[in-house]
Amino acid sequence: MKSLGWASFRIGAKTEFNDYRSSAVYGKGIQSGILSSGKLFIGSYGEEQVNSSDERVINSLLKD
Repeated sequence: MKSLGWASFRIGAKTEFNDYRSSAVYGKGIQSGILSSGKLFIGSYGEEQVNSSDERVINSLLKD
């Protein structure tokens, strides 16, 4: 079943102009967030599958 919603943010968004407004609209970065099903995602949104590298990141964050 596909997730109906998600909330996300972009880490490290930056453009060649070094301006926060340009970076907010056109910046490239790493997409991260949470799906309405409660699963975290890093890298691409809308996917219910969590690969093993994402699980390692999530587990390391939970240990702290």
